Amino acid sequence: MLDRKIGYLHTGVHHGEVVAMAVTGLEGKVAERILIIDYLAVEQKLRGWGIGTWMLEQLRAWALREHRIKGMIIEAEFGTTEAHQERIQFWQRNGFILTSYVHQYRMVPEPYQAMMLPLDTNTHVPDDGEALFRYINAFHKVAYRKS
Repeated sequence: MLDRKIGYLHTGVHHGEVVAMAVTGLEGKVAERILIIDYLAVEQKLRGWGIGTWMLEQLRAWALREHRIKGMIIEAEFGTTEAHQERIQFWQRNGFILTSYVHQYRMVPEPYQAMMLPLDTNTHVPDDGEALFRYINAFHKVAYRKS
């Protein structure tokens, strides 16, 4: 994916040490370009220090500057455990809107929900979220296929 320039690897560095990383990709026509955050992680011992929010701010600024995106989408594991709820709350604190649609992949055991952060007044978050998975699935289809 990275070699084919379909996805991007981002790192967050603090005092010369990588403390966060993200994998992203772009989907949609230029006029409605969306940034898919395929993966975001913060070193466990540093969670709760604002590094995830800082990383999201960096991703947003980069994607707006370089690609003029209209929104950002993530897929969050669906569940009722405290860990699941903490993840959802993290994204919501950062402006993402949770959609109601629960997506079940054929090859992945856990279900997911899409969340979106619209970045302009013309970008609409669908009520059910199924439309967001069209962006996610289109990105996955290209990014994870064998070349």
